[in-house]
Parts: sequence; C-alpha cells; structure tokens
Amino acid sequence: MKLNTIGLICTLILLSCTSGKKPVEQKTVYEYQRSGMVNLSRQQNGLLSVNSIQTAEDVNKAVSFAEINALENILFRGIPGSLQADPIISNEKEAMTKQALTKLIFNEGYRIFMTDSRLIERQDSKNAVTVTQEVTFDIPALRKHLEQNGVIRKFGL
Repeated sequence: MKLNTIGLICTLILLSCTSGKKPVEQKTVYEYQRSGMVNLSRQQNGLLSVNSIQTAEDVNKAVSFAEINALENILFRGIPGSLQADPIISNEKEAMTKQALTKLIFNEGYRIFMTDSRLIERQDSKNAVTVTQEVTFDIPALRKHLEQNGVIRKFGL
C-alpha cells in the first residue's frame, strides 16, 4: 500500500514539474501559385479589369500574388466573357524561357501596364489573409511590349 502511495505521489510531482510553455506556433509561408480565380470585372477602351483572389501570410504579399495571378491568367488562359477571351501567349512553356517575360511577371515589370489595383475584399484568418483585388491592365500596351521583346508575333504575321 505504501509503495502505491509513493508511486502516485511521485507521478503527481513529475506532472506538476512540466513547464507551462505553450508550443511555438509554426507560421505558414505561402508561395505563389496561379489559380483560375480570376473573373472579368469590366472592360473599356483597351483596359481590362479583372477580380483576382489570392491568399498569403500578409496583405501585401496577398495583393502582389493577386496582381501576378491576374496577369498570368490574361497572358496564358484568357478571361472568359471579355475581348481577351483567348490567351495572349499560346505556348507558355516556350515563352517562359524568354527573360523579358520573367522580368515582366516576377520582377514587377507588369506594374507599368497596370493602370489600377484596388482591394475589393479582405478576409483574415488565423495564419493567412485572402484578398480579392481588382486589377486593371492596358492590354494594347502589354501586347506591344510582348511583341517588341519577341515573346509574341505581331497580329496577322
């Protein structure tokens, strides 16, 4: 009986000696991935506005991801219901070998063809922010830039 009591007391002492530290919460790091979550907002005089949805660990990164997502969908997928329903670039794999395209997409070169970018909606969760960003691009200027840099051929050639 004394042995059981001593064992119980030792167990209680050991359990009470554990530290009260909470486990360190791992912060999720989001990497960019293109999504099909891009929809036509409006179009007028060569300007195409789309709503793009993206998620990241902070609002600035989510906005940047949404802008790149919008551009990539215009370039490689097209925007259904718009005058740019077909993609500007038909062969993505071949086009991505061109340095001009990499600079345009991933080094913020697209910003010179973006006439507006505004936050439509923001949803915060524990480790992430999801944004809906309305992004407007000057399609004729973008197309001309791609032609001048040999990414696409001029229309009709």
